[in-house]
Amino acid sequence: MPLWVTTHPANEMCLQAKKKRLNSNIIIMITWQATIKEHGRESLLTPTYSVPEDGMHDHIDENFLIDFWGLNEPDVEWYHIEKLNDNGKE
Repeated sequence: MPLWVTTHPANEMCLQAKKKRLNSNIIIMITWQATIKEHGRESLLTPTYSVPEDGMHDHIDENFLIDFWGLNEPDVEWYHIEKLNDNGKE
């Protein structure tokens, strides 16, 4: 294995996450759900976004989701984002 693969911090995180998944049959997921009201639309939109809780997705926060779902667009009247756990709401 090349030296850079084992010493680069991002690769080390990948290896640790992979070992964690291999040592466990259970993958814990983090899920966010948005409730979105668009101008001119009667029904609400409720998209979800899920990622494994493996330390590789720590950069995902409300600002990331606002950009991902396009919630700053002019057709969005209002929105609410919540983080869910396995039982529903956190």
